[in-house]
Amino acid sequence: GAIPRVIIILGASLASGPKHKLCDYQTALGVTSIRLVLLPLFNILLFLVLKNVLPKSWFPTSPAFWLTFLVEGATPTANNMMLQVQMFGSKDAAEGVAALLFWQYAAAPVLLTGAVATFLAIL
Repeated sequence: GAIPRVIIILGASLASGPKHKLCDYQTALGVTSIRLVLLPLFNILLFLVLKNVLPKSWFPTSPAFWLTFLVEGATPTANNMMLQVQMFGSKDAAEGVAALLFWQYAAAPVLLTGAVATFLAIL
């Protein structure tokens, strides 16, 4: 399938570490911060607004539904992005996307754990 190929492509792009030719450290930090910090905060705000604005009969009551909704916005960018860039972009673009994915996945264990703990606390 496509998943093993994507992992191999990502691994090959990162074999000698992330290259910041197309994506510098500030860009990587910005994208990682927006994807793993601001987007989960936005989803929490959206959850709270919907919870308080929607009539109770319209609001889904299942905590599993809302946990899934919140976690979807807190996860790093999918590896499929790497496959798309590899197929349709340049080598430099692939290295830039690989660097972004590297930093997102490096930060994810800490930030995603904090996000899920926060989500469970508000549910």
